[in-house]
Amino acid sequence: QLSNVQFLPYGSPTTTQPTKSTTAKPHDLEQQVICKLDLINRTIPNVFFNNLTEISSGTNSTATILNYKPKYCLGDTLIVKIQMFNYLGERKTYGGDFLRARIFSPNLGAAASGRVEDFNDGTYNVYFTLFWEGRVQMSILLMHPSEAVSSLWRARNQGYKNVKYIGKFLKKGQEVHTECGFQLDSQGEICDYGDDKYGEFFYCMKLPGIPCEALISMKSENTPHAYLTDKEKMLFTRSNIGVEIPQDINQVDVVKCKNMSIEVKPKCQTGMSLPFPSGYFLDNVWYPLYCNLSSYEPLANITTCLTGRIIYLMGDSTLRQWIEYFPEHLKCEY
Repeated sequence: QLSNVQFLPYGSPTTTQPTKSTTAKPHDLEQQVICKLDLINRTIPNVFFNNLTEISSGTNSTATILNYKPKYCLGDTLIVKIQMFNYLGERKTYGGDFLRARIFSPNLGAAASGRVEDFNDGTYNVYFTLFWEGRVQMSILLMHPSEAVSSLWRARNQGYKNVKYIGKFLKKGQEVHTECGFQLDSQGEICDYGDDKYGEFFYCMKLPGIPCEALISMKSENTPHAYLTDKEKMLFTRSNIGVEIPQDINQVDVVKCKNMSIEVKPKCQTGMSLPFPSGYFLDNVWYPLYCNLSSYEPLANITTCLTGRIIYLMGDSTLRQWIEYFPEHLKCEY
């Protein structure tokens, strides 16, 4: 996939002398990142497989409600036990499977995520909070088996060659391009776009006679390089992704019980801590758990609401949809 993004260097770019492999400088924040990665490394099982029949199978695994009853009260917790099996029908003895769990009621426009607890022995508990009344369905998908998760994590830690970056520089009205990246193996001069404050580092090959400040945009694309073996690549065929785990009961009934207390929540504002799940949909409207959205402004009021405000958007390609959406719907002059 090819993408173009505007590139705004964090700090003032500098020119560094030739190095074989440019790496990040020691930094307090960098040490915190290392600690986080180490925690993930200890959480994800380091497993290998000889045959695809040994990996987790969604269709062979089971989902059983532990606290089943004919009717649940609004706000109750539904607990589901997952037992993972491989393609040979053998119980898995370690965790790390990537499960995606949700409850939903299509006729009510309602849905919510479930919290997954991994016991690291091939069993999991999924906790669903029942947020709305009515008949609720359940879905638990095996997105990736633990063997695939382990393979991705090993590949992620081997380098940065999966994505290629090309920087666009402007020289007297003419566009010129050069190689960029998080690490560069080069004997030439390098433009250093690092930010010591946040521990972020990025580099471009310096072009003769062109200052590092002349960088105006960045293009990225996938490379043919892969850190996965041919056998590991088979884990990510479409038929192995998002496999539904069979369940003994596929729906439950939720009613409003007596003596239910109503919690008064504060008004939503930035900086609030987020629980998981952080909310639910009902009538296709999002309701956060930790705060109160007093009203939903109609789309017609978007210009009035945002007039005189500066909006900062930071995120991935999902957020880019908002970046493209606002200019199309805001009535303003540039």
